[in-house]
Amino acid sequence: ALSIVSRSRTMAAAIAREELPPAPPTSLNRPVGASRRLAAVDVPLEDVRRVKRELGGTVSAVILAATVGGLRRLFEHREEDVDHVRAMPPADLRRASESLAGGDKVSSLFVDLAVSEPDPLLRYRKICAATGALKSADPPSGPETGAGLAGLAPPLVQGVIARLSFTPGPFNLAVTNVPAAPTTLYALGAPLLRAIPVIPIFSGHTLAVAVVSYNGAVFFGLHADRDAVPDLDHVRTGIEETIYDLARVAV
Repeated sequence: ALSIVSRSRTMAAAIAREELPPAPPTSLNRPVGASRRLAAVDVPLEDVRRVKRELGGTVSAVILAATVGGLRRLFEHREEDVDHVRAMPPADLRRASESLAGGDKVSSLFVDLAVSEPDPLLRYRKICAATGALKSADPPSGPETGAGLAGLAPPLVQGVIARLSFTPGPFNLAVTNVPAAPTTLYALGAPLLRAIPVIPIFSGHTLAVAVVSYNGAVFFGLHADRDAVPDLDHVRTGIEETIYDLARVAV
């Protein structure tokens, strides 16, 4: 049993090491406590769509650019020099008809996002290029390789890979983006006006960003460790400013 555990850990560590170099060190990646801090940002969906329509890219690229704008403002407040961060957005890697579970297979892909670029438009262009390269990459050579190997490996290896995947090493923060209902939802006759998404923060990650589009708006839910991120309002302000700047350029 000890030999199996040892080989499994060695194999998982080798997979993680060969799949992706470590993410850059930032103040976002430190031990977390038990208390949490939440903030929300609402931006018009039409502004996001206009940026996509006039400047190219995708809605996801606009959302990532807004998130990076918030992180840039946070790092400036902390007087921290950060060139880029690595985000873990969800990516659909398999059609529903190909999934054994009958639904989409969602796997985490990593993307490096430029933080040091001061110009919002150039920063957006770089993010579009990074996400475009990620989508066009051959899946067998990307992070899905590790997941495929884990499927063929013993459960012990799967557990080790899962632990390695959610440590500060591979990425700096998780960013999710999912569409909500296309029509207004009601509860007991009252319309749902806002939808504030929240995803958990992982060990060693003091911030997670969830995004959902609903009812003509895009809602950012910022979930952070209370002690490690007392300045979360800077992220919120940076997101709002980035969307405003990009929408103004896209007119």
